[in-house]
Amino acid sequence: VPEKSEAVLKYVEKTVIKRLTDEGKKTLDELSLAPQPMSVEEMASDVGIPELDDSAMLKWFGGLTELHHLVRNVRRASWDVQKTSAMHKKAAKKWASLEGDRARKIEAHHRSMSGDEEDIRWIESNINQISLSDSAVAAVVLENVLELEESQILRKEAASIALDRGERNEANVHIDKIEETLPRKMLQARLARLNGNQSLSNRLEEEAIRILKSEIAKKEASPLFDKTYFDYETGINVPRLRATLARQEKRTEKGKQRKEKF
Repeated sequence: VPEKSEAVLKYVEKTVIKRLTDEGKKTLDELSLAPQPMSVEEMASDVGIPELDDSAMLKWFGGLTELHHLVRNVRRASWDVQKTSAMHKKAAKKWASLEGDRARKIEAHHRSMSGDEEDIRWIESNINQISLSDSAVAAVVLENVLELEESQILRKEAASIALDRGERNEANVHIDKIEETLPRKMLQARLARLNGNQSLSNRLEEEAIRILKSEIAKKEASPLFDKTYFDYETGINVPRLRATLARQEKRTEKGKQRKEKF
């Protein structure tokens, strides 16, 4: 990346960034960290906006602004991992105090970049809601966090969202990294169907059904199993397994009926 070459870094630092006041640098850092254009009202450090604007560092879109990408990327490259993580954690805390879909999406971005265990757990709990609001944002958040730390929960979410978006190559990459056999089979069946291979999809679904039946039988045989809600020992929700099994069997039966017509 040109912005990361030593010559460019030194030039932008010396001729652009070094000349800024402390207030200007605070605003520069906040905008460098932001995943999308910001309004002045949303910013915690907006005092330096006039200074950055006078230095021709800003691009404006109506009432929103962002840094020119060269300046933004050079500034980001000057931070070490620890500083970047701490800044994202601080920004996430700020956005967590605000309401609305936009706030949640920006909060999720900052949490995905911090690498903090608590933030990863938050994303695991909230990524489904974010994907309903904006699947593109959810996909980027998942890519960010999975680059920093592996999470099988998020890996499955990433595969599912990629399939929902018709992104077959991305889905395949995520599916290959899923360790559990059952969710991997179910996602592989969806991918096969998306690729137009109905026979492979049906076979994978039948394999998933056999695994599901085996899982239910094992859980119901356990003396610790609560037949009404879930297995308290493992946390597996058996009614949900049954519902999934019913859907899979119904889909497989429909596939067989279509095949028989031809």
